[in-house]
Order: sequence, then structure tokens, then C-alpha cells
Amino acid sequence: MIEEALLTQADYEGYRDISSNIDFETRLKPWILEAQKQELRGFLGQELYLALINDYTPGSGFTEQRFIDLWEGKDEAGKYRYYGLKPVLIYFSYARFLKNQSQVVTRYGVKSLTRDESENYSPIGTRTKQGEAENMALSLQAEAEKFINDNKDDYPEYSFQRSQPNSKNIYHPVRPGRYYKL
Repeated sequence: MIEEALLTQADYEGYRDISSNIDFETRLKPWILEAQKQELRGFLGQELYLALINDYTPGSGFTEQRFIDLWEGKDEAGKYRYYGLKPVLIYFSYARFLKNQSQVVTRYGVKSLTRDESENYSPIGTRTKQGEAENMALSLQAEAEKFINDNKDDYPEYSFQRSQPNSKNIYHPVRPGRYYKL
């Protein structure tokens, strides 16, 4: 089953500069869908993720206020500002996009794009930008965890499941402090 992408190209404005000539459907949407299924679902757990996805209508957004708050963010009664899950997904999908940006799968194999008009950014620079995006996503994800825990009654489907990190998937959710509680 293929789900709808929770982001549009316009959602990246204000977060990351992505050229408007990039074909959203073929170059960006696949990384959004992967980040949704891996990072977002892994963080929220199966039940809350399914409830979130089922409440979403393309073009209209979310209908339940609890999902609007979870996605868009809100101020918590003078305590702190929660920025929402939207930027978490933006940064995770952007990191995936950067990692795969210069690769094209052709009938002759995986190729690297080169153009006479431009020069490729260094692989080290690209990895640095990817790491920065991942770190921002993880930081915002930690804020989302605090928001969900502060509003447990609104998100009864949320369940943290302790798991061992998968060394082949560098995008596993990091939950500081959770592994050390007795």
C-alpha cells in the first residue's frame, strides 16, 4: 500500500532551499515516503502513525485538532514552543534527498550526474549537510516526544518500544535518556 506524502514541495520553504525546477514527484516524494515509513512510523509507533495517516486528507490536511497540533506544533501555555512533526519529516526527508541527489538509475546501472554548467559539491560537504539535517530532525523529534508525553491523554496510541539500533539503517530514532532508565 502506498500512502500519501504528508509534505509538498512548498512545505520546504522556510526550512531548506530546494530549487523549484526539481521534479517533486520523482526526485523528492520518494524520500518523503521513505522518511514517513522509517523515521516517523518508527518514532510514533504503529498505532499512532496509522491514526495520523488515516486522519490525513491530501489537499486538506488533518481533521482532528490533536493531529493538527502534533503536526503543525503549538505553544504549550507559556512553557515552551513545540514546532511539530512537520519539520521533523522535512529534515529527515531532506537528509535522504541529499544522500541520493547525484545518483540516477539508468538502464546501464547507477550513474552520477555531471553537467558542464555546474560543478559537483564535494562528497564531504554533502555528508556534512546531510548530518546537519539529521541532527536537526533528531533534535526536533526529541521535542515531539516531550510534547506527546506532556499530552498523553491526547495520544493514547503512542507507545515507545525499546529496540536495538540497526547498524544498516543510520536513521533509527534516537531517544536520549530512554535507554538508561531503570
